[in-house]
Amino acid sequence: MPLDPLQFIGTRRAAEGALESTVPLMVAGAGWYAAYRTLYGASAGRPATTVELTVVLGACVALTAWAVGRQFYIIGRRKPTTIAFWGTLLALGALAGMGPVVRLGFGNLCTDALAGNLVELVDLVDDSLGHTACQTRAVPGNAYLQGTVILPTWNGHLSVFQWLLMAALGVMGALGLRERRIRRTRVPHQVDELLRLAAAAGSAGAAGTPAPTLAQIQACKNPTLWGEPCAQTYSKDKVFLPGEWCVRCQQGFSPAERSLRFTVVSLFTAELDVLNGLERQDTMSWDCGAPMDEDPRISGQERWVVLGTIDLPDVLTVSQALAFVHEVLGSWAGSKDERVKEAARLAKERASRLCAWVWYGRHVSRLTFARPTRDVVFASGPTRLRDILPDTGRELMLQLDIGLLPLEVRTAYKQGFANNSRPPLLQNSKRDVWVPVGPLGPQAKGKGIWVDRIEGAGLRTWLSTARIPPREAAGVPMPLPYHPVTSSMPVDGADLPANAVIDLVRRPIDDKTDEPIMVPTPGESVAEWDWLEWEQIELLRRQCLVQVVVPGGR
Repeated sequence: MPLDPLQFIGTRRAAEGALESTVPLMVAGAGWYAAYRTLYGASAGRPATTVELTVVLGACVALTAWAVGRQFYIIGRRKPTTIAFWGTLLALGALAGMGPVVRLGFGNLCTDALAGNLVELVDLVDDSLGHTACQTRAVPGNAYLQGTVILPTWNGHLSVFQWLLMAALGVMGALGLRERRIRRTRVPHQVDELLRLAAAAGSAGAAGTPAPTLAQIQACKNPTLWGEPCAQTYSKDKVFLPGEWCVRCQQGFSPAERSLRFTVVSLFTAELDVLNGLERQDTMSWDCGAPMDEDPRISGQERWVVLGTIDLPDVLTVSQALAFVHEVLGSWAGSKDERVKEAARLAKERASRLCAWVWYGRHVSRLTFARPTRDVVFASGPTRLRDILPDTGRELMLQLDIGLLPLEVRTAYKQGFANNSRPPLLQNSKRDVWVPVGPLGPQAKGKGIWVDRIEGAGLRTWLSTARIPPREAAGVPMPLPYHPVTSSMPVDGADLPANAVIDLVRRPIDDKTDEPIMVPTPGESVAEWDWLEWEQIELLRRQCLVQVVVPGGR
């Protein structure tokens, strides 16, 4: 499977191209075969009329011209005169070869099936034009028993007018149907789905000089052709001249006015046993019918660690924002505070680059809770920050997701006593259970290309107790082993892209500076990709960002 979107597009395009090339040829071949089966036999009454021949042979000529024109269009030879010339020439060549083949087939039918002899009949209108016929049941030397003369359905000859008409049909078939696809292209939709799980590149995707440091960036807010903000990033220190164009949207640079300040938090540990042990200590229980007691937080252990703050333009996608957060994690990992240092190191290894949770409000006093607030937003992938975080003036806390999610579990039990006069004890209890929703272990390091997933099988496994019924029990749902999705697993039949930046044009990367080379080069625009058809180009422009900048300039 391809490892980068360019290779992915090429592979899928080749598969579609094989279908688009093969089917027209097969249809044209089937048309000529059906015409041969119709025309080579003996006529039941009178031979085929001019109209019947024109319909049958004209359809074959048009199909052949379409098949040839489609081949030229697919390989990039799209000049109308070239397609018309070769499509018509090859179609008329096939038609010219059809006459001898039909005459040969009729001759074999006459001698083998009808046990007759081929004879030549003279056309009374045009003496120069002979007609082949089959004479059967004739008595040699007897002038009165000459047998039966059977005419062919078609004698293999066409008039000048019919040849001109066939040439016109060939031109129309080659030009009129050259852009018609057998089936609608799926490449843009497949790329769009693939890019939803593509991590952003952070500062590597920023344009111009100087390069941004510690996520000190600005972004362009101009609308693009597909209606979304441009969001091309630059260093905050870059000074734009009046009217200077943005390299991505090719419009005058217009900076995004709104900036979002996030307080970044992450878990202090990734050990499930430690986290669930703390939650067992902090389990709340209260009598049935009584109000819920105040949560005492007996353990006193903070689950979340404040790493620092970061300012990001609101036009960025969630993936872009997380890419810059991951870059700053390196500086936070050098903190003198051991808790911050360890939490930043853990987040750098384990945190997802595609999804995170945003808490509304400031909750630094509630970091001992697994869920400090219920006022949260799940942010993932290509979603714009401005679309999920309206300008409310409230503080925002960004919770990095390292693959663990707390779920609130409420249970109730009834305890009876031997003394019937003593009423049974009815109590409710509530505690959080941490469930893995991302890849665990060494395979998670350096990846971060996953999105939270919670499935019924996983929940049943993690929430089940030792009271699991035997496997042969009928009608009882069985807990199944939980297999978290990893970045190495295929998504929609394709591996996830790596080290790719998606944009509107294609630019190579400078090996020394790791920045896009801004010198215009042939083939940088998607419109110049001759191996893509116009329908695929238009859908790519609407469905997804189509530039792929791959390290090494491939």
